[in-house]
Amino acid sequence: MNILTTLAVADKKWGHFSLNWVLSVKNSRPSANTLLIYEQSAIEGNEELLDYYFDYKVEVPKNPYKTGHEYAFRLKTQLYSLVQKYGNKFIFIDADCIMNPRASVDEWFEELRDVDFTMWCNDVYDFHTKTRTRDDYFFWCDPKEACINYEIERLPQVNSSFIYFSKSEESKKIFDYANSAFNYPQVDIKKYKDAIPDEFCFNIALG
Repeated sequence: MNILTTLAVADKKWGHFSLNWVLSVKNSRPSANTLLIYEQSAIEGNEELLDYYFDYKVEVPKNPYKTGHEYAFRLKTQLYSLVQKYGNKFIFIDADCIMNPRASVDEWFEELRDVDFTMWCNDVYDFHTKTRTRDDYFFWCDPKEACINYEIERLPQVNSSFIYFSKSEESKKIFDYANSAFNYPQVDIKKYKDAIPDEFCFNIALG
């Protein structure tokens, strides 16, 4: 089964965003299977509507981190373990996104049916040639240092607003590695909202 999923933790605005998100999804594809990963504090006041429009909900514990951003970033590296029992193919899209009425999630799942894992990629640093695919973007760390310290030959710079993954050993391995990079960073990282970005972790895992 194909599952479209999003995340709402900490601030109530993310509960509001997730409601807009699911309404836009159901408007373009009423039969789409949707799943919300949520913290109770984020959905207060919207429980009834979210129960009605989301097909599945996964509650996570109260935020144990300093900020909601840090919690959200950490949960993104744990997506596989949170949702894998609900389906076989998954697309995660940030809650502050809206589905275009002409878009079809079925087309995305069809296009990626033979792929284990993918994310939007903005740049790639090649350690051997010391080149990048573009020069108008940034990395969350020094890419050369990351390649040396993590013993990888390239470093992508991904955007985690869109993550596709299948229920597979390869996907599980990527999420496990990303989670490990979150726990044991080996380079200086540019933090976002005072937190290690999940994108850094996936960059390392996909390197």
